[in-house]
Amino acid sequence: MPKIQRKNLSTASLKSLLQVMSESKSAPNNEDLSRCLEMAEGLEARLAELSATLKETELQGRQISSALQILPAAIFRHDFDGVISFSSKSVKNLFGQLPEDLLGENLGEIIHPYDRGILAEALDELRKKKKSFFSMRFLKKKKGESIHIDGLSVISNEKDEGEIITLCRPCSTRGSCPSRDAAQESEQILAAFIENTDQIVYMLSTDGIFEYVSPGWTKLLGHDPSEVEGSHFEPFIHKEDIDACKAYLKEVLKSKYPDWKPIYRVLCKDGGYRWHNSNISLVRDSKGNPNGYIGISVDITDKVEAVERLKKSETQYKHLFNNIIDAAFIYPVAPDGTPGIFTQVNRVACLRFGCKEEEMLKLSLSKITDPTLGHLHLREAMRKMLVEGSVRFESIHVNKEGRKIPVDIIATRFENNGSVFCLSLAHDISGRKRTEIELSVAHSAVEKAMRIKSEFLANMSHEIRTPMNGIIGLSKLLSETPLSELQKEYVSTIMLSADTLMDVVNDILDITKLEFGKVKIEEEPFTLLEPVKEVLKMVRHNAKAKGLQLSLDAPGLDKTVVLGDAVRIRQIMLSLVSNAVKFTEKGGVKISVRLAMRERQKGIAYFEVEDSGIGISSDKFGDIFEKFFQEDSSSTRKFGGLGLGLSIAKQLIELMGGEIKVESKKGVGSKFYFTLPLCLATTPSPNKQEKAP
Repeated sequence: MPKIQRKNLSTASLKSLLQVMSESKSAPNNEDLSRCLEMAEGLEARLAELSATLKETELQGRQISSALQILPAAIFRHDFDGVISFSSKSVKNLFGQLPEDLLGENLGEIIHPYDRGILAEALDELRKKKKSFFSMRFLKKKKGESIHIDGLSVISNEKDEGEIITLCRPCSTRGSCPSRDAAQESEQILAAFIENTDQIVYMLSTDGIFEYVSPGWTKLLGHDPSEVEGSHFEPFIHKEDIDACKAYLKEVLKSKYPDWKPIYRVLCKDGGYRWHNSNISLVRDSKGNPNGYIGISVDITDKVEAVERLKKSETQYKHLFNNIIDAAFIYPVAPDGTPGIFTQVNRVACLRFGCKEEEMLKLSLSKITDPTLGHLHLREAMRKMLVEGSVRFESIHVNKEGRKIPVDIIATRFENNGSVFCLSLAHDISGRKRTEIELSVAHSAVEKAMRIKSEFLANMSHEIRTPMNGIIGLSKLLSETPLSELQKEYVSTIMLSADTLMDVVNDILDITKLEFGKVKIEEEPFTLLEPVKEVLKMVRHNAKAKGLQLSLDAPGLDKTVVLGDAVRIRQIMLSLVSNAVKFTEKGGVKISVRLAMRERQKGIAYFEVEDSGIGISSDKFGDIFEKFFQEDSSSTRKFGGLGLGLSIAKQLIELMGGEIKVESKKGVGSKFYFTLPLCLATTPSPNKQEKAP
């Protein structure tokens, strides 16, 4: 498995963490997430941009810093006596000499004897004009060989005329050399590096005095070089960084290449500070003693600020990572879906498993998962995550003590250093599982109770219906015999009571069957108005007795044949029309039927029952279809009934794919209307007079 670099992980894993936080029940407040997201969003792109810029900047710095070392031209620092205190690495390529072998040697020693007079003339010219061009032969280490050189000498600092920089490059044409033009070209090469770079090239004495600073200082910090040269470096360095700079200079004195570089703040002319670091080389005099420093300073403010933002983001990330109530794990995932060793775990994970962090970082997801689930359980989930980017699944973890913990896991894929990793949040669902078990037990108990109730009601209804049918039958026979008026009244009361009781029994049976889903909806052809007309016949006697007018409005539907359950439609209409007659004292009841065709033979039947009765309060509309509902106790005493009719009607309508609604105004009347999807048929069914059981 690839090993993750923990210090570089934070931005990538933070993105994954934020992605799954919203799906987790343990997400912190939105403000924390938003702040963290603002820091994380675009940070990687910005860092990549800064990294590219920094690489380019550092490359420029290295080019300038090493220009003295790698240019085809050799660079010497010497005094007017010709004693060399510094030479670049290029002297090895040009003259076959090692730079350190030339320290303290005289420049004249490596010049062809016939041309040493040219050197003397060049130095004389240098004293007068501060700059001198020459062309002469230099000796190579191999005896008898020489090389034609074009050269340029300049005084390194006007305040110290004892230090000279000489640049030497091979002559373009052996023999007659355009020395002045070639030297000017050499001068331009060096000047181009120093004058046009955004970095600062500087020379510092061993006492810390700036002897020279390039124009880059003005570009980066605002000061003119004249304001800096001749001054000590400390006033330009932030007071908190001076000790580090001093320590670095001491290290340079001890070693040519210290293994660290200071990061320090340099004062700008406007009073602010910019972050810099430096590459510094030590310069020695002819005796090999330290004589100063040559350095290149690079502005790294953008990088430092980006690092600070990254640190802040990492701090936020670690805070979130360690304070989620879920256990969080980060681990590599192989192409076949095998999860690797944990690279990061949060505080909750350690507490849940009873392990220290270092112990957890030796484990993997496979090691903490219940072995009875098998490794395929995890691999399938990880493979799905690799394809889809994230996956959610349930698993069982086992802690150090062997306790099994059911968990709900959200796993999210991300990449780091070219390798695939997973961030997993494992939510403990032990409580939910216990609740599910308790609910399952309770549900089983309820089902058992409902089954017992259903069996009881079925048995009781059978026991009641059998003698009631006998009472109703005998009452009808008795009514056909010669009876006195008082006897006829008694028989009528018996028959009414028996019918009422039978209706109650049938309603209880229907509601029980509906609860258990045992009501079957038939689909047979019938004339659409057939069940409606049957209902009108059944309630006409009661309506007439109250002086109510019954009316039917169904234009063009007398011979319309549809497929459906005529018995159940009649049951629904009877419930609605009976209620309308029952709760209406004057006026009438109007029934309307319409059929709207939708496509081919399919249509929607619209049934409406409107009365001018007592009406219903609008705040009761949501309750009237509940079982056993009565608007108030006075209604029960005055009109009777159990309050099951509307509940049964609503359930039957919905079972047939329709819906029922009500409009009503207290003291004005009510309107119940429902719709049913029906198909046209060609052959009507025989009349069915029996009532639905």
